[in-house]
Amino acid sequence: MSAEHFDVPAIGSGRSGLAAARGLLGEGLRPVIPEASGRAAGSWPGTTAVPLVSPARYGSLPGMPFGGDPDRYPRRDEVAAYLLRYAERLDVDIRIHSRVAAVRADREGFTLDLEGGGHLDARAVVTATGGFGRPSRPALPGIGTFADTLLHVSEYRAPQVYAGWRVVVVGAGNSAVQVAVELAEVSRVGLAGRAPVRWFPRRPLGQDLHFWLTATGLDAAPLGRFQSRPAAMAVIDDGRYRAALAAGRPERRPCSPESTAQPSPGATRARRKWT
Repeated sequence: MSAEHFDVPAIGSGRSGLAAARGLLGEGLRPVIPEASGRAAGSWPGTTAVPLVSPARYGSLPGMPFGGDPDRYPRRDEVAAYLLRYAERLDVDIRIHSRVAAVRADREGFTLDLEGGGHLDARAVVTATGGFGRPSRPALPGIGTFADTLLHVSEYRAPQVYAGWRVVVVGAGNSAVQVAVELAEVSRVGLAGRAPVRWFPRRPLGQDLHFWLTATGLDAAPLGRFQSRPAAMAVIDDGRYRAALAAGRPERRPCSPESTAQPSPGATRARRKWT
């Protein structure tokens, strides 16, 4: 099968891929977006269904405002719908169900091999696949013999589904805390993590955190190169989540890295875990 020729493919139709494609169009180039899923919103439709930690005003892509109250914190479905609208307005070739299996360099540029056959030749390639497509599922002790259902946080949709359940949420970052607090309204919930939850104010000095990150340039600073290990994630909070944990909704359940405790054989079917 002969290859199609493009100036620059942008792999993935999430926020980065769509923004990159618009920038390439502005430079007079002919981009194409191969997208593994069945719609032009990247992995956003399958991410955790909790409010974003950044206001809507910081979720806009070039040329199209997010819409609505710019200071609200939109949920996942709003972001996915926005990306679909953006893709419709973007005059670029988006190929859904086109997963890139390999990228090969040659003298003329690059060749992208697509799963199921097909090839794209290009002068350059933009990789915009992000980190949501393959959620991390750690090999926790006891998973192989756990009698009930274990879910990744990306599969969480709404708390009402788990009303009356006993739930353990594993983690201490924003997603874990947000999900645990929501679930605690309808379920018995424990929040388990190796380290205490670290808090960061959502609106220091009266402005959203992202305002200060943008104003100071820290949002674009290459700070990672100076870190010997990944920075511990702090939970961005306006006080609500911290108050909920202090009140035991959810209940904090510290655990150690050496813990090898396994679920008891008689564990109720109404127990689920998120990792």
